[in-house]
Amino acid sequence: MKTVNYLVRVHALPEDLKEASRDTNHDLHKTSVIYSKLINTDHLWEVDSIDEYKQIWVAVNFINDAGQAEFHTIKIDSGTYESIEYDDYIIN
Repeated sequence: MKTVNYLVRVHALPEDLKEASRDTNHDLHKTSVIYSKLINTDHLWEVDSIDEYKQIWVAVNFINDAGQAEFHTIKIDSGTYESIEYDDYIIN
């Protein structure tokens, strides 16, 4: 069982996603849109999991423009977020 004691405040779009955000046909365009949702909010995000490469993942769930629920888990690149101290909680 893994635990962490921080939340994540995402403040920057990674370079590869900046490029993808400008091209709706790019494979990573949808990822850039979701990542931007993390940036354009005042929410602090709970870590969903940390993978074998020590990369942080967060769950992003929302209602899209068509009124449908979307459920995503997205990797947060180092240098694009700030850790905010918080109580211990269990992650996947």
